[in-house]
Amino acid sequence: MTATLATVLSKRSSDEPCPAAKKTHPLSPPLSLGSFPNLAFELGMDSGLQLPERKAIRKLLYSLVSKPECPVTILNIFSDHTLEESVRLSIILKLASHIFSWKELPPIPNFTLPDPSGFSELVTLPYIIGQIEASTDATANLSCEERLWIASSLRSTLFGEILKDKDYPYYIDRMKQEPDTVFILGSGYNNHIIYIILWGRYLIHCNRGSGCRQSPGIRVYDNPSSDWITEDCLKKIICRIDNSDTDWPHYRWIEKELKLNFLFKILMKSQGMGNCTWASTKALLRAVIAIKKISKNGFFADFQTSYPHYKKMSSAIKRQFLKDVNRLTEEEGSETAKRVLQAVEAKIPVKYQA
Repeated sequence: MTATLATVLSKRSSDEPCPAAKKTHPLSPPLSLGSFPNLAFELGMDSGLQLPERKAIRKLLYSLVSKPECPVTILNIFSDHTLEESVRLSIILKLASHIFSWKELPPIPNFTLPDPSGFSELVTLPYIIGQIEASTDATANLSCEERLWIASSLRSTLFGEILKDKDYPYYIDRMKQEPDTVFILGSGYNNHIIYIILWGRYLIHCNRGSGCRQSPGIRVYDNPSSDWITEDCLKKIICRIDNSDTDWPHYRWIEKELKLNFLFKILMKSQGMGNCTWASTKALLRAVIAIKKISKNGFFADFQTSYPHYKKMSSAIKRQFLKDVNRLTEEEGSETAKRVLQAVEAKIPVKYQA
């Protein structure tokens, strides 16, 4: 930590966001989601797009992950009037259904409900990043430096849609030469998201949904050699949207083809509905917190001891979502918006209303 940052942090109150997050949360310049053509598909509202169109949309949406000056919050989404009100409300409904694992959306008179299943990790991932940056020492039980490191690591996630052929040699060299750097790969198959972390001697597989059978959560492998990290192999892992072979990104493929040694698994709840982009991203968050909390006690022990930090951060994200909905309900003048937002408020469990 630099002396300048240390001086700044020493003057902070523990109930304030980190300095880097203050200027962007909760109300920053609008996201202008409406500038993304055919955005509705990636929000699970339209299934009529072909693969080339989907790739183009995801490449544009990647900017939401990579630009810290434009955090994704529901306040920002709702302030973006390039989107019709019904779309903005549908985004909030879908995000609520994923965060709280609703199998059904609350009935709302005179409002067409979206399909609760399906969302884009290129929206849910930056939403979680923004919540981490805007949280406080007390709400997250993590220091400012820890939260900024976690958010920065998540923001660096690599997705196949944004990598060009010339980029692969660059990242492969870094993966082989920077054992202390966390590399997160957006993986999975077809319409399912999985994350894979490469970190030193470890490969960490994060999947709380389809294909995990009786082992939803995190699987950790010993990665003693980086020889297997080739362009062909990396593309198989990272190009999720092209991948219809369900064995490729799963632990069975890792164990059989990469011949990595299984070390241990951390079981988590399986996704409750079509919310893999939220559930698997939460598994990723738990793994990255454990990496940040690494100690001499061993990696498995770090997953156990860091669990309270993950749980408190997870609860803080849910509580903040409700606070933002409460704020919108108070400020929004549209009767339709009030009906939708009040229905969301009423369905959120009481324990998050404290």
